[in-house]
Amino acid sequence: MTLERPTTKTPSRAIWAHRAASATGPILLAIAVLFQMRLLLVGYIWPRANAYWGVRTYSAWERSAILSEGKDFFEYVTFLRVSIPETGKVVLPPRTSVGNAGAYTYITFMQYFLLPRTVLNCGEPVECVRGLTGSASYILRIGDFPPPLVAAEHKDYVPFRDGLGLYVPE
Repeated sequence: MTLERPTTKTPSRAIWAHRAASATGPILLAIAVLFQMRLLLVGYIWPRANAYWGVRTYSAWERSAILSEGKDFFEYVTFLRVSIPETGKVVLPPRTSVGNAGAYTYITFMQYFLLPRTVLNCGEPVECVRGLTGSASYILRIGDFPPPLVAAEHKDYVPFRDGLGLYVPE
């Protein structure tokens, strides 16, 4: 009787290949997750965080104007707040007469930024502008509102930029 010595079998190449393939799957997944997290951080989170951090020193209405409608809206509202006294009446264009004026046509939205001024909305542009000839009424110039010839009869025009401005009492 011969004693056989127990031998340890070495795994075949196929087993090693299987083990290597099963180990690279989680590694590739981890690399892909890290890559996506980096893209998200650099492309979205970091720029937003910087933008929000940059407006921390502004007042509530200024932050709201910048974050909701952008820097151009903020600058125009600041122009309006400086140009219109707190006792003034601000006349907004009707939604139908100004195609793409957006936020400038909503009374409650604009009231937040122009408090304590009274904010009105014109239904019929020509008759509304003719009726608001008082010294306390200020008419926003946005797009084709108000009709320039009608507004110029009773108000002086103060331009802002890009077709925006303000008709003020003479």
